[in-house]
Amino acid sequence: MLRFGSAENSCDKTLATAYIIYMMGGSAFHKCRFRSGGEEMRLRMHYMFMKSTDQLKEEEKYDRLCSEQIADDVADLNCEVIHRRGKDGSYKLLFYTGIVNYLFIIPPRGKVLVRRRCSPRRAG
Repeated sequence: MLRFGSAENSCDKTLATAYIIYMMGGSAFHKCRFRSGGEEMRLRMHYMFMKSTDQLKEEEKYDRLCSEQIADDVADLNCEVIHRRGKDGSYKLLFYTGIVNYLFIIPPRGKVLVRRRCSPRRAG
């Protein structure tokens, strides 16, 4: 069981947003899992410390973003989510399928950026 001290009982909005995008974006795929279970739990804890009114507002916002950016044809694909923390404080989530990949860049302040890339096909 994870225990948080009083200093950790605060919500990092970037990490809470990353968890929301992971939930909303992951729902577009057949199966989605975080490569690091510990990191998923850490993001979830920041999300849980977010005010419930803020949770709902952010969920609606990022549900729309994910729906607009992630193609409908990924519903049959499994994906793995890989995370990275940028030197600038941003948080990056890569939804990796091996066919088409989506990179969400969540800055500490400002608009979330989304990049879609198709994996190159190998000559056989």
